[in-house]
Amino acid sequence: PTESLMIENEIFDEKLLSIVAKFSRKHQFRIW
Repeated sequence: PTESLMIENEIFDEKLLSIVAKFSRKHQFRIW
């Protein structure tokens, strides 16, 4: 169960990063 949770978290992090990247490019705003 814990392994599947870790995998889901990794996928969620990737989706979140892609959304943040799109948002930062769209608004020319750098978070880092």
